[in-house]
Amino acid sequence: MKSPWLRWLSRIAVLASFGLIGWFLWKNADELRGVDWDLLTVPVLLGLLLYGLALGLQGAVWIELFSILTSTPWTLEDVKTYFMTHLMRRLPGAPWYMAGRAAVYRERSPEASRAALAVSFVEWGGIILSGLPWLALGCWGWGAAVLAFCLLLLVIVPLRHWKWPRRWVALDHFSFRSLATALVMYESQWLLAAIILHLLLRALTPAYAPDFLETGAIWAMSGIVSSLAVFAPAGLGIRELSLVGLLESTIGLSYAMVVALLMRVIFTIGDMLWGMLVWLAFALGTRKK
Repeated sequence: MKSPWLRWLSRIAVLASFGLIGWFLWKNADELRGVDWDLLTVPVLLGLLLYGLALGLQGAVWIELFSILTSTPWTLEDVKTYFMTHLMRRLPGAPWYMAGRAAVYRERSPEASRAALAVSFVEWGGIILSGLPWLALGCWGWGAAVLAFCLLLLVIVPLRHWKWPRRWVALDHFSFRSLATALVMYESQWLLAAIILHLLLRALTPAYAPDFLETGAIWAMSGIVSSLAVFAPAGLGIRELSLVGLLESTIGLSYAMVVALLMRVIFTIGDMLWGMLVWLAFALGTRKK
């Protein structure tokens, strides 16, 4: 990342992430002291691995759509840029994350910058829309989930022909297959996140944890609400508050707070961990050259 202000923004984001985690720890100290943390070691480690898989799938979709939109083959530099800028999605927030990625690609060309911003909007909207079948699944069953997914596929057809503002790009560059594949990948992200949440719930409260479908619906509802709060830094805790509110009646306030905190920790640490590994891989590769 060459822009100095983007480097400083990422550093501030890391510090703010740790600050937010510290605030949660201090605020919920009494509840945290009563938790058997040994039971959570394996679920947290598995959560970090599953989050890395989800992040990789999301990155692959973004890079592929960007390559299609710019009519250029993707490169390892695109992979590096994606992971290095991903942290800004949590802090300071989605608009800055989108603008930051566009700013990085502006150094390549104005067309690449506009394409990066357009694909980021597609990613944001796609993740929100792909959460709806999970919400339908937990609330009304498989039939409603299949219907919701089919409706999303139907939406892709007119969406491809929607013209962006004059200075932007048209989504008809994307084939139906590319957008449908992206939708399936985003669905798998909700699946992986629901597995992480379910593992934590089963470890903490095996007798009271909701079943997997209900867990998926709870995560989808809190995730959609958080994603819609695009101008709030990292959702400003909206996901955590909504998750606590949805889980409180089932597992109690204390455990709901712990689960919400752990999901925040897994996602934040996961962003930094996998981003750092990608950075180290590129640094070692550059040094060998």
